[in-house]
Amino acid sequence: MKKKFLFALCALIVALGLAGCSINAETTISFSQNPKATYTLPADTYDLFMEGVKVKVGSGAAVQEYTLKNILSVQGVTVTLDGVAIAADKWVKGSHTLVVTFETVHCDFNFTITDGSGDGDETIKKVDPSYTWYTVAATEYTLTTVGDLVGFANIVNGLAEGIVQSDFKGKTVKLAGDIDLTNVAWTPIGQGPRKFSSFVTARSLSNVKNVFRGTFDGQNFTVKGLSNKAYQPVIVADSTYVNSSGTILRGYTFGLFGRAENAVIKNLKMTKVSIAGEISFDGKAYSGDSVAAVLGYSWGDLTLENIQVGAEGDIAAISGYDSIGGICGRIAGSDSKKAADTKTIIVKNCNAYANVTCVAVSERKAAGLVGCTYNNSLCNFTNCYYKGTVTTAYTNNAVLANEKLFTATQGRSSVLDAQCKSDGTLVVLTPAA
Repeated sequence: MKKKFLFALCALIVALGLAGCSINAETTISFSQNPKATYTLPADTYDLFMEGVKVKVGSGAAVQEYTLKNILSVQGVTVTLDGVAIAADKWVKGSHTLVVTFETVHCDFNFTITDGSGDGDETIKKVDPSYTWYTVAATEYTLTTVGDLVGFANIVNGLAEGIVQSDFKGKTVKLAGDIDLTNVAWTPIGQGPRKFSSFVTARSLSNVKNVFRGTFDGQNFTVKGLSNKAYQPVIVADSTYVNSSGTILRGYTFGLFGRAENAVIKNLKMTKVSIAGEISFDGKAYSGDSVAAVLGYSWGDLTLENIQVGAEGDIAAISGYDSIGGICGRIAGSDSKKAADTKTIIVKNCNAYANVTCVAVSERKAAGLVGCTYNNSLCNFTNCYYKGTVTTAYTNNAVLANEKLFTATQGRSSVLDAQCKSDGTLVVLTPAA
């Protein structure tokens, strides 16, 4: 067995030309068997983790699959857990980021280790919503605390007891200070699936109540620590994609905002963002569709202005099934492709420092700023910047906004001004057969 492994390893090294050579542009690395979203001590041991997670690495036809345990022996490969070399003594309760790097490419995954007590994660904070800032008649509101922000989300989502649901259309909501969401089980403002197949206009949000339709002004304050840890998506009948075994449900949106229509979001900073590709509860896995730090899914007109996600030394980790972006996941615009229905999409003075990963090895989209623009959502980028790695199997990557990796387009190109710059890296996975 040892000789066979060494032979396979040598063959891989020769095939990839690792000895003193730069990596071929077609080199890929991906999880062929992802980590689970949640591990429980002591049942899920470190050894089971190392032997259960599988990684494929190679170039062209020379692709080899390894367990995490075996890939540690491959030349040019490093495996880190929370930024340090992976080891049994790092296998402790809490949130973790696994990164497998092969020369200049990598794949990563966020997961949680619990001890099985209580709700499965004792680090989750309970935040009581506050509504003292809210009156129905006002047109401008100010949020100061985490409780205020949770209360705002509850009102949009129709979850505020004794308060009629509001989409804040024609109103402005402002931040008056930094907000720390670290270890808070965040429910997106405007939570819900991105597609309702029973509607005549399948992607439209016009018949949906719990959607944000106002202006959000962060006033240059920072929201820290956003994650989808412990989030339990609301599953709406006839709106969620289910895999053949019925165990993975796709279609929920995620971000600070889940869904918005004809909205403005501006003057906002986000740090320490960590959004995992899949989350699990009640024996099922839920995979995000339209996922980003700021906004998951947008319909109609949209303005994103003066927004920064991450920073140098604080690269956001964002992954999901389809339409994954650093700032916005999917901008649908309209179902029509008629010129008269063209929507105004403005992305201005926006920077994203993020590793963006599409966990599906298939025709799914991901990009550095906006995961996907669709139909008549002509996206205008002005003075924007992206730094990070986009990992996707989407074959039409030539349309990734002039190779700056700003957005993947479907049905409409995007416009970038001369001030738009990128230090992004594209990793193209081999689509699954």
